[in-house]
Parts: sequence; structure tokens; C-alpha cells
Amino acid sequence: MKPRHQVSRVAIDMIKRFEGCRRTAAALPGGGWTIGYGHVRSAREGAEVSPADAEALLIYDLLEVTGAVNDWTFTPLTQNQFDALVSFAFNIGLENFRRSLVLRRVNEGALIQAACALEMWREAELDGERIVVDALVRRRAAEKTLFLTPPGGWVPAPTPVVRPRLDLLADAAPRLTPAAIVAPLDGPVAAFRDIGPETVRPVKPEVDVAEPDSPVQQAAAAVVERLQALAPDERDVTPAAPRQAALEATADAEPAPAIAPIASRPSALGFNFRLATPPASTPKPPEPANAPAEGEEAAAEPVLAAGADLRKRMFPARRRSGSRAGGRPASVWPFVGLGAVGLVVAVAGVYWGFGPHAEAGAVSARPVGWVAGVIGVVCLASAVYFLLERLGGRED
Repeated sequence: MKPRHQVSRVAIDMIKRFEGCRRTAAALPGGGWTIGYGHVRSAREGAEVSPADAEALLIYDLLEVTGAVNDWTFTPLTQNQFDALVSFAFNIGLENFRRSLVLRRVNEGALIQAACALEMWREAELDGERIVVDALVRRRAAEKTLFLTPPGGWVPAPTPVVRPRLDLLADAAPRLTPAAIVAPLDGPVAAFRDIGPETVRPVKPEVDVAEPDSPVQQAAAAVVERLQALAPDERDVTPAAPRQAALEATADAEPAPAIAPIASRPSALGFNFRLATPPASTPKPPEPANAPAEGEEAAAEPVLAAGADLRKRMFPARRRSGSRAGGRPASVWPFVGLGAVGLVVAVAGVYWGFGPHAEAGAVSARPVGWVAGVIGVVCLASAVYFLLERLGGRED
């Protein structure tokens, strides 16, 4: 049966050092109050505590965390490992700890991997911005050190025998520089970004700045602008009201032909199509029984003509580069073969440069693998480019 641990003075001192003591209760941004070393359950407005009472409240909060760590871990742990997990669970919350990769690796028996997974919890969200916090980096490093501290002393790893190598796949260094923050323990609960010895400004700006359009919105606006540039509206856009007034003014002089009212409506792309029926000049011959009605035919002809004219202006005729002389389409198989060869060469170069034998010989094979990988990628990119150009250049 797995023994149940109790939190030690080492874990309590570590949590007190990273949490900081707040003597007066302060309101939290999401509601509620906090006091002491992150105590929220019984904190009220106007409450004050002494350092001894704050430590007592911390020990009271750690009772629930200690029970959860004992109940959710099934691998035998040392006292140092248990203390590190208690500090970690108290910081991220019990629900996050239950779903974390750290607890999963601990229950799998992979304790070294569990210690490395601690460092993944180093980001915080301040006013909608997710950043890597230097204080969390240091706290995760301290918890990882405590987790890896063996109770019987350190295991020797002689340098002449165990020569370290760079592990690129397990590189857990943050891409961005961790942000230094200041969290005052007096006054309202707030976190400030420290940008200098004299200047400390809050993360949240006082003046709201309009957010730029998303990449999808910018791309859509560019497409609409390009389509309007390719097919501008060159038709007469004189409104229908002045024309109708002119027709009524000349109605007494001579009878005007029957002209349907001009209807102008914008399409989804922003182009204006004007539908109008031509004047009747000569009587039409009788139509067959299955012919469309006169109104339907008159309304369909201008729409088809406008659509054909728009297509000619948007997609002008040009010589297709993907067709040979005589109209027979060119073959695309050579480019498919080139792409396959490039893919094989790229995969072989990556395996040769980063495989287990990359550093085995007297001469490193990594430069050869790099060169082969670059050649393969160039061949594959060229094949894809020419293949897409050939397929896109064929006639409809």
C-alpha cells in the first residue's frame, strides 16, 4: 500500500517565498478577496492578519491540496517529490493539476519526464495577453530541483565518462524573453510589467486601442479590391429618376417606346448590373408553345450579356502555358516524379543528419545530411510550383 505523505516545512517555506504575504485583504479582478499567502476561502473586505495567522491559513489551505496529491498519485514518491507536487498543485489549482501532463507522467512511473513537464506551466494571462513570466520560470525551476533531489544523495555522473550532448527535441527554452512583473502586496491586487528601475507601468493600457483586422479579414478585403480593379464598373450610372423625368417631358412631342424601368442593384462583389428591356421596334413572329414568357426572356438576356461581359473583363483570353502546340495538354508526370525524388532525398537527408549515426563516425555526417535535405526541399518545391502552374494553365 502506498504511504500517505504530509507536507513538510520545506514545501511551506517554498510556497511562502513565492506567494508573498498580504497583510490586508484585497479584491480580486474576477471577484472575491484574497489575504495572506493566497488565501481566498475566508477572506473578507477590511480583514487583516498577522504573519503567524497567514501561515496558519496557508497550512489550512494545504490540507486539501495534500489530500488531493495523495489520492491522485499511484506511484511511490519521496518526500521531496511530494513537496514539489504540493507546491505545484497549489499554484496552478487542483483541476489543472488533475488534467496536467505532470500527474500523468507520475502515474506512469516516468518521474524524470514528470519533472521536465513542470516547466511547461510558466505562462500567465495578464489583461488578455499570454506571456512567459520570469517569476513562474524561477518557481518551476525550484520545484523541479526539489522534485529531482534524491533522499540518499546525488548520483555521480563523471564528466570523462558521461559527456552531455545537445538534445534538440527536448529543448524547453521559451522562444520569447520572460517578462519581469511586479505584484505589490499592499493595496489592490494587480500585476505590473517592470520595464526599468524607475518606470513601472501596468500591463493594461488606460486608453483602449482599436485592434487591427484579422489576417482573414485583410485577405478578404484585398481580394475584393483586386476584383474591383480588374473589372471596374464602366456602365452609365445615371439614376433612373432624371431619365424618367426627361421621358415625361418629351412625351407630348412624340410617343416614346415602352421602356421598362431601369433597375440597378449591387451584386455580392460590389458591381452594379442594370436590367432594362430594349424598345420594341418591329413585331415579333409567333413563338412556339414551349417558349418562355416575354418578360422572362427580356429579363434573362441582359443578365447573360452582363455576365459574359464581366467574365471577359475579369478573365481576359491569353495563351495557356500548360498546353503544347496543337492544343494537346502537356504531361505532368515528369513533375510528379521530380517531386517524389525531392521528397525521398529530403527525408533521407534529415535522417542522415539527425539519426543515431550522425555523430558516430570520425567525420560528422550532419553537414552531408543538411546539404541533401536542402537539395530535396528545393526539388520538391520546384516540382510543386511547376505542377500547379501546369495544371492551372490548362483551358477550361
